[in-house]
Amino acid sequence: MNLYLTKRELGIEFETQIHNLLKTTCQTVLREKDVINKYGKISSAIDHLLYENTPSSDIIVIQDKWRESSQQLSEINHFIHSVQHIERFEKKYVKAAIY
Repeated sequence: MNLYLTKRELGIEFETQIHNLLKTTCQTVLREKDVINKYGKISSAIDHLLYENTPSSDIIVIQDKWRESSQQLSEINHFIHSVQHIERFEKKYVKAAIY
């Protein structure tokens, strides 16, 4: 990882590394752009969505941040609303994590 990147560039690099790692563990892994395309703009707080292509598969969503400060309440609320939207859309429980 290049240490001379901007914070935004570091964040994108961080997400890319996490995405590449997750692709080795699960059949389907979507990035934020793909999540938005599938579930709509309301789901924009989701950075990664994982699931196996089986009807009983769990859905796992992750929001990751590259920064030294804690999450703002508004960001956490947006993440919760995004998760709830996906649960309603898929009609199943979604496991969620913020890092």
